[in-house]
Amino acid sequence: MRNNFLVIQNYSNTFTHLHIYAYTLIEPAVRQTGNWILRDILQGTRGKLVTRELLPMNSELVDCLRIGAITDDTRSLQPNDLFIALKGNRYDGHEFIPLAIEKGASGIILNKGYLASLNLPSKTILITVDDTLHALGNLAHYWRDKHGHIPLIAVTGSCGKTTTKEAISGVLQQGFKVLKNMANYNNQIGLPFTMLGLDSSYDVACVELGTNKPGEIAYLASIARPQIGIITNIQPAHLEGFSTLKNIQTEKGALLPHVQACFIYNADDPMVAELANSFHKSEISFGFNHGEIRAKNIVCEKEGIRFILVLPDTHLEIKSRVLGRHQIYALLAAAAVGHYFELTPDEIKQALETFSPLSGRLCLYQGENGIFILDDCYNANPASMQTALQTLKQFSGEKIAVLGDMLELGEKTTFWHQEVGKWAAKVPLKALIVYGTYADDIKEGALKAGMNGNKIYPIANKEEILSLLKKICVPGDVILFKASHNIGFGKLVAELRGKP
Repeated sequence: MRNNFLVIQNYSNTFTHLHIYAYTLIEPAVRQTGNWILRDILQGTRGKLVTRELLPMNSELVDCLRIGAITDDTRSLQPNDLFIALKGNRYDGHEFIPLAIEKGASGIILNKGYLASLNLPSKTILITVDDTLHALGNLAHYWRDKHGHIPLIAVTGSCGKTTTKEAISGVLQQGFKVLKNMANYNNQIGLPFTMLGLDSSYDVACVELGTNKPGEIAYLASIARPQIGIITNIQPAHLEGFSTLKNIQTEKGALLPHVQACFIYNADDPMVAELANSFHKSEISFGFNHGEIRAKNIVCEKEGIRFILVLPDTHLEIKSRVLGRHQIYALLAAAAVGHYFELTPDEIKQALETFSPLSGRLCLYQGENGIFILDDCYNANPASMQTALQTLKQFSGEKIAVLGDMLELGEKTTFWHQEVGKWAAKVPLKALIVYGTYADDIKEGALKAGMNGNKIYPIANKEEILSLLKKICVPGDVILFKASHNIGFGKLVAELRGKP
């Protein structure tokens, strides 16, 4: 029965200290609401209460004083919130403590070394810790311990983590109340804040774990302690931090020692399948060519992809809304989770057929003047670039690719951008528009692959891309936008859609 899956084994309270690498605060403001007592915060963060006027803080007060929300950003802070001052490598949250007090924060979590330099109201609750980022992770670990009975699915991989997490959540919502991390809040800030949202109203949680340096997956997994672990694929991404695919495999594989019950994995990816050989608990594999959960008879259409979903005990015809064959892997992973949780075939089918990816992840829009926009500009690495171009190729009508830099590829950056140019030359394209530091490398690769140089447009000023498109586009053209998130193509897509 389904309720059988709501009981998982208890976890040790021991939280091994792990080194946490420097991070950049790149997420929007994070604010998690909840219902914590002050003792939870003190015990979880391992902090020291140094509030002057409330001292001596007796045990009764520590146990009855409630915290309704925690945030790391004064932009999202509301009166009576607890503000945690995180220190990144672009700015320091401690500098915003006076503003947090001014906006009505009831308390502050801060590094103890800053206490002497602050002149704060005596009524403010101050909790000092050795390091606020460590303290956030410790608090999330503590809170996860208190809700260890709630099963959790953790998703990692080089590509498709967010789409897979969203698809899984959609399937599970057919029968359960699901906690998931917002957007792709998958790092040492986003994952702990997600964990702080756990409460007894949830039946299950589904989160993604991201990394760009060794050690991060093991750290995040030690907080989440999943019942089910999922690895989508292992591809060249974040090579600046990992150098080789083997190192990426090692990092992703660090999830497995923390998986309590079942490993669900892409059996078509040899490096993921190799990791499965060392896992000695329950496994469910998925893929096109291998696995217990498979997709066959795949037909790509403008509205989506039709395929036959092969489950261990039945076959289902699925008419999905996703574009690009690679996105079916996310649906297969979701179907595997649904099967594990004993959802009915009809429930799985309903969820897969109504699922749509988040914006910026291979979404098709109709723009102005009858053009079509294939928006895949949320992020980029070589694997996702190749699949995006393959998806563009399947459309009828003339095709245009607007391609920008892929970041964090390290010493092989030039090579991979030249490869992108070679892939683009095979589409074929009406026009290849390239922008960014590595635009010339994409152009060089396209020329080497035989593309007509008159069809390649290097653009130095991003704003000129829209002007060029308006000159060369006709109704029916399909335009792919693809680059790493920091390149900022999302604004171009919005303008072209008439939604600035």
